[in-house]
Amino acid sequence: MRSEHTNTGEYQQDLHMTTVNGASFSYDFSGSSIVFATSKGINHGDVEVILDGKSQGIFSIFDGNNYRQVQSIVFEKHDLSAGSHTLIVKKVSGDVMPVDLVLSKKSKRGFK
Repeated sequence: MRSEHTNTGEYQQDLHMTTVNGASFSYDFSGSSIVFATSKGINHGDVEVILDGKSQGIFSIFDGNNYRQVQSIVFEKHDLSAGSHTLIVKKVSGDVMPVDLVLSKKSKRGFK
């Protein structure tokens, strides 16, 4: 993966990306919610999202309108059980897989 500073609307004006099919990133978190967002573009393809070792499916980050969309939500899940989780996103196709933003939300704790 490589990183670059941008001024094109990405979260905190930076972006990480790979051009290698099969390359992935992982994000370990503790919480009840996860969101993965990135740009969509004409040279982007598909990614596979894996949560806690189970594929959540193949998601397109391709935009055929020749219009680059930044901070597009690709995957989100808000009903996770409390505890530790791992999100993996793997490049399946396309010229690049950019990674812009991963957000997690800690589980709410009830007190008696």
